[in-house]
Amino acid sequence: MKMSQDERQALLDLFKDLRVADVRDGMDWN
Repeated sequence: MKMSQDERQALLDLFKDLRVADVRDGMDWN
């Protein structure tokens, strides 16, 4: 599957946002 540069960047941004949210949730529990 060949993704365009825009699609790949959108996915990277999405996962980056998810990781940041996970870190925040982790800190809330600690």
